[in-house]
Amino acid sequence: MNTSRYYLLQAGKIPPPPCPPSCCASTGEIVFNPGFEGSFSAQGVPEGWDGTNVQQETVQQKIHSGFKAVVLGANPSNDASLSQDITDTGLFLPGCQYNFSFFAGGSLADDSTFTGSVVFLDAGGNEIGRTDINIIGQSITAGVGKYYYVITPTAPANLAGIRVEFTKDGVGQVDLDDVSLSIA
Repeated sequence: MNTSRYYLLQAGKIPPPPCPPSCCASTGEIVFNPGFEGSFSAQGVPEGWDGTNVQQETVQQKIHSGFKAVVLGANPSNDASLSQDITDTGLFLPGCQYNFSFFAGGSLADDSTFTGSVVFLDAGGNEIGRTDINIIGQSITAGVGKYYYVITPTAPANLAGIRVEFTKDGVGQVDLDDVSLSIA
């Protein structure tokens, strides 16, 4: 151990290093209304989310769990988006990695895509990191039984917010359910 660094650290002259992923304690589920079981607006947007060209799904074969899911592509010809900004700093920590997962299915044209993303934000709302799960049209399956999962890289030290976002680009519809984000 570098003893001079240790004494400077003890004296408060050097900030402690960021917490390595091994010491990040879970705060539980970070996403609000992850299974879309809450109410939906007149425009079809689930409670706690922002979206365009989305609608509530209640057909059981298109729902992974519970009684509701969300469809991106209420009008299948138009692009669609769904996002949630998480700014409660008690829910996330800089210097940690995150588990991100969701269930999705549907039907997309071959040249269409569906993307699920975790976006790290600074205090000004600017993107400082991003992890994407990209799904091309040919690989999406009917129903909502396909599970997608990724562990993000370590979040930057200046993390002030997290955005969870989904986009459907091109023709088709995607059923989405059981979104999850938690400290890894």
